[in-house]
Order: sequence, then C-alpha cells, then structure tokens
Amino acid sequence: MIKIQVALDFTDEKNAMKMASKICNMDNVMLEAGTPLIKASGVSILRKLRELCPGVELVADMKIMDVGDIEAELAFKNGADYTTVLGVASRETIRKVIDVSRKFGARTIVDLIEVKDLEAFLRKIDGLKPDILCIHRGIDVEISRCWDTGDIREIIKYLKDKVGSKIAVAGGITDKTAPTFIEAGADILVIGRYITRSKNPREAIKKVFQSIGQK
Repeated sequence: MIKIQVALDFTDEKNAMKMASKICNMDNVMLEAGTPLIKASGVSILRKLRELCPGVELVADMKIMDVGDIEAELAFKNGADYTTVLGVASRETIRKVIDVSRKFGARTIVDLIEVKDLEAFLRKIDGLKPDILCIHRGIDVEISRCWDTGDIREIIKYLKDKVGSKIAVAGGITDKTAPTFIEAGADILVIGRYITRSKNPREAIKKVFQSIGQK
C-alpha cells in the first residue's frame, strides 16, 4: 500500500499538535516532525506526538549531516520510528545512522536533497542498505523553478532498478502530481503544504489517495 507522510513543517508546537490530532488516525498516513518543528520545539516534540498518536508511524526529519549515532539516538529515544540523514553526508555518518536505527528496531531515510551525482551516491552507500531513499526537492528550489515530473520519474525508475530500498518523493506534491510518481514506482508521498494549509486536511489526504486509486 502507498503511504502518505504528512510533513508537519510548523514552527508553532500548538499548530503542529492540532494538525496531528486531525489526521493521525487515518490509514496509511505517517506523521513527520519537520525540521523547523524540531528546531523550534526540540526533540521533546517527538514524545508529545507519540503520546498524542501512539499508533502512527513517526518520522523525525533530523536531516543528519554529522555525528550520525548521537543524532539518530536522540530521534529514536524520543519515540521516532524513522529518522532522516542527508545523502550528501559522509558514508560513515550514513552508516552510523543505519546502525543505530537497526539497534532500536527503527528505520533510516536517506534524503537526496542536493545530491547531484546519483551514481557517485550509490557507490558511496554500496552495501549499507538504507530502508528508504527520498527524492526531495526543497522548498527554496520549488519557489524558483517548476517541478520537472519527467526527470523525477526517471530518477525513481533508476533508483528502483539499482537498489532494494523503498522510494519516497517530496516537494510540492498535490493530488494532480501524485499519480505520476506512483506510476513510476514511488512507495511514499511526502506532502506538507497541500495538506497542512488545506481547510480540510482529511479531505485533502483522501483526494490524494483517490487520485492514485487507493481508498
């Protein structure tokens, strides 16, 4: 089943908790404590989200770049099921995050934001076997350029062919663009503003699932 990972990219903890309370009981929905939220509230926000939504899969978007073991432990000790490490980090950092995630029975997402050379990246992580690779176009880039869905489709297919990891896609996804990425082989849609700025977040999630033929 395809999953939607809802990015709670808030800086106000109350707004994040309010949004989480509306959607965390929906099937195939994951919650992401976004980087701005973790920076604004600290890793304690993970415990609060876990208490509010005990059954949800919880992602800590730590965007780890160094000291992978220390930062990954912070995420997992506070209730996260997944944490993110940047694909531009060193092999050693990525390895440490993966090792810690396995120790905790958790999972690692490698965020490919600003990874320019996929072949070099795949050589770097050879043998590490991360759980998820996230093809991610950042908000600053979204604002300046249109999303080239053709390029993203090809990247999804390329990674699916080369690695055994699941593929997530992040960056400006809506019910209109979601089908393209799923058809190319994506497993997880990371969606923020389309859902969190909607007047009815639950309906926005349902629209995305409907667009990909999943109830």
